Amino acid sequence: MLPELTVEETLRFAVRLKLPTALSATERAAEVEHVMRLLGLLHVRHTRIGDVARRGVSFGERRRLNIAIELVGAPAVLFVDDATAGLDSTTAQQVMSCLQRVAQSGVAVAAILHQPSRPLHRMLDSVLLLAAGGRVVFEGAADDAADHFGGFGLVCPRFANPAEWMLELVTEPAPDEFDVGADDGGGGGD
Repeated sequence: MLPELTVEETLRFAVRLKLPTALSATERAAEVEHVMRLLGLLHVRHTRIGDVARRGVSFGERRRLNIAIELVGAPAVLFVDDATAGLDSTTAQQVMSCLQRVAQSGVAVAAILHQPSRPLHRMLDSVLLLAAGGRVVFEGAADDAADHFGGFGLVCPRFANPAEWMLELVTEPAPDEFDVGADDGGGGGD
């Protein structure tokens, strides 16, 4: 993103690059408006992006603008790597809320999250939990992820963050009597 451009100018530029030239100026403007509304960027539409030397949009707004640029043209799937990395908990929750709105609008969202907080974990629909070497340990509904390990005699402590607890399980060597990766990835763990 160019630091001299505003949020709206950046999205107009993305629309010109990604959408067919046959679209009218009204249709292009409507796409910019739609994406800004979806990602909660209307209030900063005239704010410059900025950089280290010049103040501009916040880090969270910049993250949401990056997502907005990818949404131009309504992709079927949106892949987001490290969606919340480096963000404070409030800003991370704002970004995740935006991704939820994107998913509710009909775009499939696949996001990589490293150790999401408990509130962020609750916002997930599905989880794919990988161990070392990319081995699938769990795949299924986010609400079922921690319970999956109950089949191995492991119970998430009452006040623990399930995401952190599961990460510890898959990164520590498993005891000989069970293998947390033995599931076929079907998501049931039954």
